[in-house]
Amino acid sequence: MLQTLVVDNGAGMLKAGLLPPKLDATAASLDAVPVRLPNCTAKSRAEKKFFVADGLDTAVELSALYIRRPHERGFVMNWDLQGDVWQRMCHADVLGIKPSDTSVLVTEPLFCPNEIKDNMDEFIFEEMGFQASPPPHTPSQHACQSFAHSHRLQLHSFHIPAI
Repeated sequence: MLQTLVVDNGAGMLKAGLLPPKLDATAASLDAVPVRLPNCTAKSRAEKKFFVADGLDTAVELSALYIRRPHERGFVMNWDLQGDVWQRMCHADVLGIKPSDTSVLVTEPLFCPNEIKDNMDEFIFEEMGFQASPPPHTPSQHACQSFAHSHRLQLHSFHIPAI
């Protein structure tokens, strides 16, 4: 059975955690503790070192860091940098997972263009090697589902236009 990784790929902080194998929907809280990593890389001019995500904590001279982020205006634009951060997230020191044995659920920003969604799928499956990724539910889909449920309508009668 595949383990499931949930990732909030935020522009400032990446939050990730593994779901328990048998998730109890009635439980009030999860035992899993999410990992929070800065979603950036940095190069030090003074120390001549390269830092990824939580490696920034080991930097001595913070004022000499050149920080690069994979996001621009809330969307991932630099997939190489994002790959470095995700590799760090999967590392044995952080989550200790093998993408080939893991399914992943990733949040996406509102009004995300289809090209970026396609790039994320390519990144998840081809570059990182995850096994499965269910399609994310956007807030507009939740609103439609909630409306349909409250009015006892069939969900397949709703057509949610692509943005």
